[in-house]
Amino acid sequence: MKESVRSLRSQGKTYAEILDELKMAIPKGTLSDWCADVPLPSWYQNKIDTLNTASFSKAQRTAWASNRIKREKFLATLEADNQYLIEKIKDKSTLKLALAFLYLGEGSKWRSHSGAMLGSS
Repeated sequence: MKESVRSLRSQGKTYAEILDELKMAIPKGTLSDWCADVPLPSWYQNKIDTLNTASFSKAQRTAWASNRIKREKFLATLEADNQYLIEKIKDKSTLKLALAFLYLGEGSKWRSHSGAMLGSS
């Protein structure tokens, strides 16, 4: 068994490919130990780089989808938890009060205009 694993490894097979071909459940750590001194073909690094790039792209797409779902859930939770505020903000006097507080915290006057602006620090 060990010699067949070493032979497959010297042909440039990955550990996963070796396990698929042998149809046996051998830990990859054991395969690594058996093949520690097996010389690999010169093209092997290119093969691994290609596999890693494909795996990274797949993982990246999965992460984007997962993060989008998490973000949508978070925003839905925020909206649900603050629904009472949405109703209060529709009141014109509440909006004027909120604007006054914003101006007190972040507002200033333009020197060249007769207007006000809100900054963000």
